[in-house]
Amino acid sequence: MRLYGKSPPLPIAMDKPKHTSKLNQVVFHLNHDFEDHEAKNMGKYECIYPSHDKKKQDLYNKFLDGAQSIFN
Repeated sequence: MRLYGKSPPLPIAMDKPKHTSKLNQVVFHLNHDFEDHEAKNMGKYECIYPSHDKKKQDLYNKFLDGAQSIFN
């Protein structure tokens, strides 16, 4: 989904969902572990997409929509 720019914006605070199925809980933990690993191993790089800044996110979405239409 990141390739096509359709991933949802990052939440400010990730809370564990309540009243979910076992599969949803497993997926939540896998995604959370992946994001933790990604954040710890970025080195000197900075994550620019997806962005918490709405203006930047809108700009990236605009460019990625154009890129997706060209790609298709």
